[in-house]
Amino acid sequence: MTKKFFIDTIQTKVLKKGSGLVQESKFLIYETDDGKINIDVILKDETIWSSQKNMARLFDTTIDNVSLHLKNIYFEGELDKDSTTEEISIVQKEGNRNVTRKILFYNLDAIGAVGIARAFAFGGANDMPIWIPEIPFVKRDYQEGVFDPSEIHHFYSKLLRLKDNMNTKTGKKMAYQRHEFMELYLNQFFSEWNGEK
Repeated sequence: MTKKFFIDTIQTKVLKKGSGLVQESKFLIYETDDGKINIDVILKDETIWSSQKNMARLFDTTIDNVSLHLKNIYFEGELDKDSTTEEISIVQKEGNRNVTRKILFYNLDAIGAVGIARAFAFGGANDMPIWIPEIPFVKRDYQEGVFDPSEIHHFYSKLLRLKDNMNTKTGKKMAYQRHEFMELYLNQFFSEWNGEK
């Protein structure tokens, strides 16, 4: 299913800092072939923000699953909740009424952490080893239903290629920073695997 991406601007009210100021935020919106419009994230303060509901759609899972991953990420101290979340007041249609709801949004660091946690959870649930050194890395295009032999192979076939698929200056900058982080993780992993650390 082809997706057409475009940016739109709406007004939001930031509640976390108690300012009550209305400001403009940009949403990444896409239209699918069947004409459905989907809003996935907010582009604000040079980062991406998403709700648990939209992360669940992004990762094709349940809100409960996303919530569990976030709970574990914050409990383990992998991320600081205060610096990776922001409560935003959103106007949404409920029946015939426009209703304002306070929704907790998570920044790109939290979204990425959920994505990596899901990758490792998927591997564990499907008896996929974290690494098989005897199988070489093969560059290939991502295909639905075709699984990598290990989680580390998945980094090379999909995750490390994301930075090359960004279209905007901000997207490229953010993807480059996340790419460097994944490279550091992999260097650390291989050092430990090889008994160097």
